Amino acid sequence: MFKYIKEKFKWLIFCIAVLGVIVTIDDIIEIYCKYAGCGENIIQLFSNPNQAKLQVEILPDSSFKLNENMQMRFLSEKEGKLLVFDINSEGSLTLLIPNQHYNEGFKLKANKDFIIPEKTWGFDLPAQEPLGNGILVSILIDDEIDLKSILPVSVEALNAEMAKPMLQHLHDQLNKPVMLNGVLRPYKWSGVISSYEIIK
Repeated sequence: MFKYIKEKFKWLIFCIAVLGVIVTIDDIIEIYCKYAGCGENIIQLFSNPNQAKLQVEILPDSSFKLNENMQMRFLSEKEGKLLVFDINSEGSLTLLIPNQHYNEGFKLKANKDFIIPEKTWGFDLPAQEPLGNGILVSILIDDEIDLKSILPVSVEALNAEMAKPMLQHLHDQLNKPVMLNGVLRPYKWSGVISSYEIIK
């Protein structure tokens, strides 16, 4: 994220370093979101060509009443590591996978259903406030990857101001050329955006 800011907003770095202008992290985030358009292009960013034919289904339906239990079903033609983010109607982000049950991320097997939450988790995912429309951002990474290399240290829950830049950063990391099996290339990944609604 900050590399992007440095490249795009050299005048801002100049003001901080030379003119002594006081700029807080909130100012930087606001400027980043305003000019990078990260509040408007999340769907575009993660609607990646779906080479793995990843399917995501929200169960039992995409509309939920408060406290009604939600489930998500995933199916892919290729195996890979699964990342799932929930973005509620206020723009706040919750990382659903990886979680305490799958600390290193869940490796989705090819052509095999995976439903969360699993019964072994011992809890449900009830629909909670805020009311309104939310989205799930589901990402399947075909390549072997250490998720810590593309995710900040802690992204379990972020407010809207922090969530948008973090997702932009994740997108940039997935598309940055890296050395994989002796070849310099971006990661192979598929993205699916799913919408849902929470009502009274």
